[in-house]
Order: sequence, then structure tokens, then C-alpha cells
Amino acid sequence: MRFPSFLKPGSKIAVVSTALKVTPAELQPGLDWIRAQGWIPVVRDALFAEWFRFAGDDSHRLAELQRAMDDPETEAIWFVRGGYGTIPLLDRLNWTGFLDSPKWLI
Repeated sequence: MRFPSFLKPGSKIAVVSTALKVTPAELQPGLDWIRAQGWIPVVRDALFAEWFRFAGDDSHRLAELQRAMDDPETEAIWFVRGGYGTIPLLDRLNWTGFLDSPKWLI
């Protein structure tokens, strides 16, 4: 089993929501904390999508998670929301990029 490298100053952390929607105001304290550790939060506008109570429909949330998993520069993925909305995504993920470049899942 391969483990990801330890996070260090300058490490990029993709911020995603695989379930409920999140607002910029709710997210700000967490982003401030990530920056205070010396890490770089990667927040795409797509994080703030809304589909009913979710952060976009299943296809949207799957695409955002897959993008983070496949990005070789991303060293960790921080889930700001998870839970029930994540379940439909799991069987549809392609783990190849993640296995080539493992990341911390937070």
C-alpha cells in the first residue's frame, strides 16, 4: 500500500463537497485555518453549485471529486460536506489517478 507524502508548506488541498451545498461564509474559517498551516486551498467556483440542498447534482459532484483525485499537484482532498450525497458517487469513481498519486482524504 502506498501512502501520500506528509503535507508541507505550499501543499495544495482541493476543497470539495460531495453532498450538501456550502456557502462562502461557512467555508471561510476553514480556508483561513488551511492557509494558517501554510497550505494552499484550491477552491473552484463549482464548489458553490446548488441543486436542491446539494452542491450540484450527482454528476457535478462526481466530476469535481474526480478532478481532485486525478490532479497530480493536489496532495489532499478536504471534504467540507459529506454523508448521504456521497454514497451514489462511490461506485462511479475511477481510482487510477488516485492510486498513481495518492492523496490524504480529510
